[in-house]
Amino acid sequence: MDLPKDRVLKISDIGCGSGGQAISLAKNLYGQIIAIDLFPAFLDELKAKSEKLELKSKIEILEKSMDELPFDNEVFDIIWSEGAI
Repeated sequence: MDLPKDRVLKISDIGCGSGGQAISLAKNLYGQIIAIDLFPAFLDELKAKSEKLELKSKIEILEKSMDELPFDNEVFDIIWSEGAI
């Protein structure tokens, strides 16, 4: 499957933990990632990693439960959730 290259993809990483997948997505896709997790310690680690790797502009961090996400239907091009659901 080819992903569109003519626009920025909107991607969510739900249950991102410390952000390994969010970092990989940010490095390899033309997109804006919203990394979501319930635990602040994981999100702090992701923030530090994204700043160090100069990916902060591509990753938005959101502290939220996956049961209470504030998004409308069909907002994202890709929903990633590895091992969280």
